[in-house]
Amino acid sequence: IFPGQFRTTDYTRDELLTAYAENFLAWVGRNRVDYRTQVYNSANEFTYNYNKSANRLTGDLMDQGYWRGIYRWLYDTTNPADAPWEMLGYTSQPTWWATRYGAAPYTSSNIMWQELADGYDWNDGVQKYIDAGGLPSYINQNYVRPRLLEILPVDTAGILVSPFISIIGNYTRLTFERSWVVGDEGPTESAYLRSSTWAFEQMMLLSISKPAKFYNFYADRDNYKYDSVLDQYLYNGRTHIDPRTLEIYGGGTAKHSYINWVVDYINQWGIDGKTDVDNTLANLDVRLAYRIAGFSDKQYLRFFIERSTPTSTTPRLLIPDASYDVLLHDNPPEDKITYSSVIIQKTDQGYTVWGNSTTLPFFRVATPEAGPVEKIKVGSETINVGTAFSSTRTTSVAYGTLFYSLQGVCEFMRSYGIYLENAGVIFDNITDGSTVGWTQM
Repeated sequence: IFPGQFRTTDYTRDELLTAYAENFLAWVGRNRVDYRTQVYNSANEFTYNYNKSANRLTGDLMDQGYWRGIYRWLYDTTNPADAPWEMLGYTSQPTWWATRYGAAPYTSSNIMWQELADGYDWNDGVQKYIDAGGLPSYINQNYVRPRLLEILPVDTAGILVSPFISIIGNYTRLTFERSWVVGDEGPTESAYLRSSTWAFEQMMLLSISKPAKFYNFYADRDNYKYDSVLDQYLYNGRTHIDPRTLEIYGGGTAKHSYINWVVDYINQWGIDGKTDVDNTLANLDVRLAYRIAGFSDKQYLRFFIERSTPTSTTPRLLIPDASYDVLLHDNPPEDKITYSSVIIQKTDQGYTVWGNSTTLPFFRVATPEAGPVEKIKVGSETINVGTAFSSTRTTSVAYGTLFYSLQGVCEFMRSYGIYLENAGVIFDNITDGSTVGWTQM
C-alpha cells in the first residue's frame, strides 16, 4: 500500500500519512519524547533537513526531511549500502545474494545496482513472477526503479552517501536547519518505525486500507496460501477459506493470524476468547437487511415484494411477520470530539503544551490559511494571530510540542479553538460581561 519515488499505489503518501500521524503522535505522547528538535551540524550532511529542497529527478520539492525518510521513499530501506536486498522486499539476506553480487561493500560499479534498477530478483535462478504476457519472469514490478543509476546511494567505495549527493537538486542552505515534522522521519520518528509498536500499527494500516484482503488472507497464514497452478488462494490446498472451519488460537493451537490478537483481547476481560470466537464464526450468517431511521415494531410495519415470476398475476406479495425480525442496531459514532484543557509550561527555550488525554495524546487543530490577522494585546505584549482557517483540513500537535515564541503559542491556541468550534463545540459563557472564548483565553 506504500507508494514510493518509482511506485504509485491506491493511496497517496498524504492519505496514508493522515492515518499514520495519529498513531505516531500517540506513541510520542505516551513515551513523552521530543520528535521535533533537530540536532544540526553544518559539517554533517546526515543532520540536514532537506524538506522543500528540490528532487533532482523530478524538480519537485522533497516531502521528506531526514535522510532516512528520503531513502525509505527512494529505496524502501534506510540501509541501502549494507542491506540492498531490502530494496526487493527481503527482510534478510537471501542465501544466493553473495554468490551473485559478492560481499559488502557494494560499490557503485557493481552490476547489482543495474539489476535493482530493473527490479530483477535472481532468486537463485527460479522465476517467481508473472509478466504482462502471463509468462514467468524474474522482474518484480513493485520494485522497478528506472532511474536508480542517477541517484545511487553509495560511492565508488560502497560507502553510503548523503541525500545532498544522491538526490538533492536545487536548494538553499537556509532551510537545512529546521524542526522536524511528522513524515520527515526524523531521529525520533525513525526510532518509532524500528520499534515493536510499528509492527502492530502497520497491520492496522493494512486492515483499514485493504480490509477485504487483510481479513481474508491473514486469517490463517499457515494454511491459506496461493496456488500458482490454479491462480487462486486455497485453504489447505483444496478449498476457499470457510470461517467456520478455521482453527482458532488457544488450547495449544497457535496460528499466524490476526485472530490471535482478538482472542487475547477477549481473554483480558475474563471471558474465554477461544470459545467466544469459535461460537461467533460457527454461527456466521448473511441475510438481507433494511435499515430504518428510528425505532419501530412489527405491528407498524408491512413489507411487500414484487411478483415472484414474470407470469404471475399478483402484482405484489406480503411478507408474513414470522419471516422477518426487527433488530436494534447500535450505530458506532462516525467521529469523536476530544476536548482537553491546555497546559502551557514555560521552559528555558520557550513554551511546551500538554493536554489530559491518555489515549490520544495530541491536539487536533484547524489548519491556518492566508488572510487577515487580529492584534491581541495583553500588558506590554502585542501578538498578531490569524483569523482565516480551513473548515475541513486539520493537523495534529503532539503533547510536549515546544513553541519557541509567544506568537507560536497564541497561534496554536487559536487554531485549537477554531477546530473545536468547527466540530460543533460552542463557547458562549459570559463572565464579567466578556465571552469566555478562545480569544479571551
